[in-house]
Parts: sequence; structure tokens; C-alpha cells
Amino acid sequence: MTNQLRPLDLAFGQYLRTVRKEKALTIVQVASQSGITPASLSHWENGLCKPQKRSIKRLSQLYDIDLNAKFKELQHQAQHPDHTEANVAQSDKTKRIIDIDQLIHSDTALLHNGKPISTADRNVIMAFISGMTVSAL
Repeated sequence: MTNQLRPLDLAFGQYLRTVRKEKALTIVQVASQSGITPASLSHWENGLCKPQKRSIKRLSQLYDIDLNAKFKELQHQAQHPDHTEANVAQSDKTKRIIDIDQLIHSDTALLHNGKPISTADRNVIMAFISGMTVSAL
């Protein structure tokens, strides 16, 4: 049976590596300051396993951050992938806001079922959107 990496362990490991590098520390330096072996630190940063609570507490003190809170945040993101900040930000980037009035009255070719929408039909669409009855045109 192969040992599969868990996405949560990978994400937490990447976060641990990022924090360590932001603090300009090597694995050896963190090991000597925390009493954790370099091999354990390497395993955690590579997502091979996650640290025990005692080790998370030591690293939290060394890095001066709440790693438990970060782990819970990553856990929440793993359970609700559609609600992550990255996904929301990405979906916002792909959204285009188009003013329908400007679109209808522009030179942009609008199609319905592969056929161009005529000016008269554009006016009907605008009347419908504006709440006017078609007979009022």
C-alpha cells in the first residue's frame, strides 16, 4: 500500500516552509532553536506528515504566530474548497461586468442560437428589461 500525501498536510507543510523562509531561517536553525529534529521539520514541510500539537506549539512560539489557527483555516478550506479566498478571488477575476444597456446599443454582434439579433429585437429586449410592454414600442 502506498503512502498518499494528504492535501491538508501538503498545504500546511508549504505554509510552514513559507513562514520559515520569511523568518530567514534554515531547517537546521529552526531545529536547534525548537528542539525538533531537522528530519521531522523536513517531513512536515514536504507534507509527508503533520506535526504533533506539542511541536506545533514550539514552532508557533519560535515563529511568533498561531499555527493552530492556520491549520484550522486550511482544514476549513479543504472541507469547503469553493469558499476559499483564492477561489473567490479567482472567480472575481474571471467575471466580466457588462452593462446590458451599453451592450444592446453597441456595435457588438449579439447572437441567439447562432443568429445575429436584429436592432428591432434588441429594442424588444431593452423594453422587456426596462419593464415596458412590447406593445408600447
